[in-house]
Amino acid sequence: MTNRNRILNEKGFDLLEGKNFDSNEDGIIAIGEFIEACSKAGIREEKAKRLFLELDINKDGILSFRDDMNGDGKISIEDTYQLLQPGRMQERYGRLEKIYPLLKETIKAENEELKGKVSYIDKTKTKQKITPNFYFYNYKVPLRYIKGKDEIKILHLSDLHLERANGFLVTNLEKVLELTINPDITVLTGDICEDSKYLDKKTINVLKKLALFSEKFFVLGNHDYLKGKENDIAKILEEVGYINLTNDCRQLKIQETLLNLYGVDDCLKGTPTTPVLPEEYKFHTNILLTHNLDVLRNNYSGYWDLILSGHLHSGEIDLGLVDGIDFLMLSNNYKNVNLQKRGWKALTWRTLSYISPGLSRHTLNFNVEKPGISLLTLISEEIIK
Repeated sequence: MTNRNRILNEKGFDLLEGKNFDSNEDGIIAIGEFIEACSKAGIREEKAKRLFLELDINKDGILSFRDDMNGDGKISIEDTYQLLQPGRMQERYGRLEKIYPLLKETIKAENEELKGKVSYIDKTKTKQKITPNFYFYNYKVPLRYIKGKDEIKILHLSDLHLERANGFLVTNLEKVLELTINPDITVLTGDICEDSKYLDKKTINVLKKLALFSEKFFVLGNHDYLKGKENDIAKILEEVGYINLTNDCRQLKIQETLLNLYGVDDCLKGTPTTPVLPEEYKFHTNILLTHNLDVLRNNYSGYWDLILSGHLHSGEIDLGLVDGIDFLMLSNNYKNVNLQKRGWKALTWRTLSYISPGLSRHTLNFNVEKPGISLLTLISEEIIK
């Protein structure tokens, strides 16, 4: 066993000496490996977890050469300063690849793993036509901290825009009720309606039935604020059991898995507050709900497992070189700071993001995914390895 003092000294964590922490020799040090090695060195588990969090500079849930921001072979406070300097990431990778041949292999393996996760999700995708212009989408989503054989179902609705197509939408949702879904969690990620009058008795009844035996949450979108009726909209949803998660959080235990759900307000019309995860939550399954992914401004914590959003309606029209989202960007209604326009993307080694196609459209669809409702079944990523 490498001497504790040589690894955890006042100058930081020596990556070359610390290779003995990497029990499976995959070029990275996971939290379990770190705790086990620390235990052999006489360091208690709680202290080991704190040390791990301090050393995980880029907050991707592992220790690797990616945390060595200044390329000196150690992880220390100096690396935190380096991380805060914009435009340094690509320069750092280029420099480190020359210093550490293992880094190139590690980055390649991590990129392949990210592609593998998204590829797996895409392969599990099924879609069922409810009406010619409305679909039920189904995905299996591998996450790091889903326990054992747990399967947790999240029903995701976004961009209902009841003011535009209340009758058609309610009819579509009534047909979805005929399916056997039984979600554990139901979430609405904003743009429900511009005025509470569109949440009539029939509409509310359908939304209630969709989430009858599940935990129910919502966040607000920019259109919910347009006529100053956001409080009335929230009140009606709360009266039928939906919890307003806008700038709030809840912890759930479903089967054997602990989940932390956070909601962030809309960045165009609301007052968003970016949540900070308590240390003890960072080893749970953490899910963030927001209407517009731009709210994170590319500064999301690496400890998020899943981010669910909407706003973009799949772009509505895709002409090849340009699409509807490009026009949204020109009008400053979307910045695309996270470089994601639709569907699934791995934002970090741990964090997956899904942008719903939405339940409605502002214009006719052309060459994009049809409107619909999505069922995400969360499983352990160990199952796909």
